[in-house]
Amino acid sequence: FTHLMPYNITAGTVTQLGTSFLLRSTLVETSTGAQLGTFKASARSADDVIQAVDHMGREIRDRLGASLREVRGAPDLWFAVTPSLAAARLYTQGINLANSGDQVGGLRILERAVQTDSEFAMAYRRMASFYANIGNPERAAWAAERAFRFRARLPDPQQRVVEGTYYFSAGTFDLDKSIATYEAEIELFGPEAATLNNLALDYRMKRDFERALATWREAVKFDTTAIFESTNILTALWATNLKDEARAHIATTLPRQFRGNSALIISKANLASAEFKVDSAE
Repeated sequence: FTHLMPYNITAGTVTQLGTSFLLRSTLVETSTGAQLGTFKASARSADDVIQAVDHMGREIRDRLGASLREVRGAPDLWFAVTPSLAAARLYTQGINLANSGDQVGGLRILERAVQTDSEFAMAYRRMASFYANIGNPERAAWAAERAFRFRARLPDPQQRVVEGTYYFSAGTFDLDKSIATYEAEIELFGPEAATLNNLALDYRMKRDFERALATWREAVKFDTTAIFESTNILTALWATNLKDEARAHIATTLPRQFRGNSALIISKANLASAEFKVDSAE
C-alpha cells in the first residue's frame, strides 16, 4: 500500500469456509516485532476476495495515518487488476512462467487470463511485451491496442506504462511519444523496474546507447531479481564498448542470480555470436 512504511510489514492468511473466504492480516513493526493492529474481511465467493483485500488495505492505510481523502481517493484494488480471482491467478502464473524463461508458455496462460476477463488491461500489456520478445509483432500490436482500450480501469502510473507500450508497438509506433510517456511517469511517480526497462529499450531503439545503459543500470539496481533488465543491459554494454563488463556479467552475475533460467543460455549464445564464435553459438 502507498503509505506502508519500510519499517512495517503485513502478514496474512486466507481461509476457505465452504464457498466463502475469511481474510486476516496483521500489521507488524519490524524492529520490535510488535503487532500494530489486526484486520479481518470476508468474501462470499472467490471473485469477492480481491474486493475484500481492497477493503482491508484501506483499513491498514488508515491505521498507518493516510488521510481520509487519500484513503477514499485511492482506486479500487480490483479495478487496478481484475475483478476475477481466477484471472488474477492465471496472470500471476503466466508472468512467473515467462520470467523463468518460458515466454511462450507464459503467453498461453495469459491468453487464458484475458479469456476469463476480456478487459484485463495489465495482462494485455504484458502479453504485448512478451509477443514482441518472441518475434510476433502482429499479436503484440493487438495486445497493446487492447491494453490501451481498457487502460481507464488502471491507476495513473499503470495507465502510463500501457500508453508507453502502445506507442512502441508496431501498429502505432511513435518512439518520441513513448519516451515522453515513460519519462513523465518516472518524474511524477518515481522509478520502477519495468518502466525503466521499457524506457531503456526506447533509448536503444533511438541508438542512444549511453542513456540506455544508464537507465538499465538504474533498473538493475532498483530490482536485482528482474530478469529482462539484467539481460537487456548486455546489449548496451556491448554497444558502448564495455565488452569486458558484458562478459563478466554473463560469467558471474547472471549465473548467481538466474541459475537454470533459459535467458542465461540465450545470453551466452548471443555473446558467442557477437564475438563470432560460431561453434560456441551452435
